[in-house]
Amino acid sequence: MIRRALVAVALLLAAGPWHAAAQAPGLPSITFIRMIGPASGWAQTADRLLHTHDGGAHWVDVSPARGWTGRPTAAFLSASAAWAAPAPASPAATIGIVRTADAGRTWTRSNVSAGNVGQFAFVDARTGWMTADLDGAAGSEALRILRTVDGGATWAEIARTDLPGAPVQSGLPFNGDKTGFAFLDPRTGWMAGYVPEDNYSYLYVTRDSGATWQRQALPVPAGIGAAEFGLTAPFVFPPGDAVLVAQLRTAAAALSALYVTHDRGTHWTPTAPVPAAVSAAAFVTSRTGWMTDGTSLYATIDAGHHWTARPRGALFTGVTQLDFVSPAAGWAVRDGTPSLLRTADGGRTWVAAR
Repeated sequence: MIRRALVAVALLLAAGPWHAAAQAPGLPSITFIRMIGPASGWAQTADRLLHTHDGGAHWVDVSPARGWTGRPTAAFLSASAAWAAPAPASPAATIGIVRTADAGRTWTRSNVSAGNVGQFAFVDARTGWMTADLDGAAGSEALRILRTVDGGATWAEIARTDLPGAPVQSGLPFNGDKTGFAFLDPRTGWMAGYVPEDNYSYLYVTRDSGATWQRQALPVPAGIGAAEFGLTAPFVFPPGDAVLVAQLRTAAAALSALYVTHDRGTHWTPTAPVPAAVSAAAFVTSRTGWMTDGTSLYATIDAGHHWTARPRGALFTGVTQLDFVSPAAGWAVRDGTPSLLRTADGGRTWVAAR
C-alpha cells in the first residue's frame, strides 16, 4: 500500500545543500534497485541510499551525511536526479524532502506541509507528485496528493480523497487499499489498488494533472470467471503506452495477467495469464517484460500474449524485485545473501552482482 508504517527517524538537517557520506565498506543488503542504464543506477538498503557506476558491482553510500534511520521514500529519475523523504517517528506538521541533481554528492532540503510521504512520481526534472497519508482503516485509505513544478523546491496540494460525509469532489474514494500511482506525462496518470470484491478493478485515471480522478473498469480475461483484482501502478512508456500488472485470485487458482494500452489508457486489453501469484515485474517497453513469483521467471516479447518460462537457477529464489534496462541486462533483488543478482541474457542465467 501507499500507506507506510511509521519508522523511527531523526532528520537533523540544516536548510540548504549538504554533502553525502563517504563510501562505506561492508554495505548491508540491498532492498531496492533502480538502474538507469547498464552502468549507472541507485539502490536502497534498510536505511541508506546508494549509487553505482559499474553496474552494481560496487556502491557508494550517498545518503545525506546527517540523514535518517529507517528506509526513506525515494524516487530516481536519472543517473543524477533523485528525491527522498524520511518516514517520521511521530506525527508532524512538516517533513523535510531532499533532492539531488549530482548523483547524491550534494543534497538540498525543502520543508513541506505533510506528515509523511507515501510515494513520489516524476515525469521530468521539474514535474512530480507525492502522496501523503491522512488516515486509514481496514481496506480504506485517505490521501493527499501534492504536486511540484519546480523540481521539488515547493509543493502544493492539488487533491485529496473523498472522505465519507466530507466529499471534496476529487473522485478518488476513501475505500480501497491504494498500492501505487504513476504518471505518463504532466497531465495523465493512474492510481491503482485493491478492493476484496469479485471483478472489481481499482484503477482511477486523471487527465488534469491529478486534480480529479475517474474509475476505469477493466474487462476480466476470457475464461477466468469471477476473480478478485489486485493491481499495482502501471509501467508507463510515453507518449501513449502503459502496462498494468494484475493479480487475479479465483476460486480455483492464483493467476497474474497484463493489461496493455496504446492510446493513453482509453482502452486496456487483457493478455494471457501466467499460473503464478506474481510479486515482481519489470518492463523495458510495452512489449518486452518479465514477471516472477519469487522463484519462477516468465518473459514476454509480445506484450503478454505469450510467456516463456526461464530456466530455474540456484540463486534465483526469494526474489522481491526485478529491474531491467534492456532486453538483455537486468537485476534482481532477493532475500538472503547475495541480495543482488545480475543477468546479461534476459534472465536465462543469473550471477551475484555484489
